[in-house]
Amino acid sequence: MYTSMKFVIIYDVLLIKCISASGRMHIRPVLFGVILGALVVGIALAAVLTMYIKDRSNQVTSLHTLRLAQQQRRRQLQQRQQQRQAQQLRRRQLQAHQQRQAQQLRRRQLQAHQQRQAHRQHLLQVNHYRE
Repeated sequence: MYTSMKFVIIYDVLLIKCISASGRMHIRPVLFGVILGALVVGIALAAVLTMYIKDRSNQVTSLHTLRLAQQQRRRQLQQRQQQRQAQQLRRRQLQAHQQRQAQQLRRRQLQAHQQRQAHRQHLLQVNHYRE
């Protein structure tokens, strides 16, 4: 925007100089028309160029915004996946721990049962010898 304003100011100054010079120097009207036309075309070109630059800038900005949004979505997906994996790991660890506890409990129950049987067997043998 600043650049196009510079062009407009420069062309306005040149236009004023041409108009004042045309009266003093008796510049032919055709030449004056050509100069005036060139100034108008220059101003229009500057305006079009400014709009093009602004449009490209907006495109770059929107593309950058789009890329940032994509990166953020990717990061969120990665975080969710990592959280899911961590939950699955904790679940497996908990299941393994519970299985170990259940095995230990069954082993203790079996040992207690075997000890009771051995004790009963021993009592039966002792009673059998006494008879």
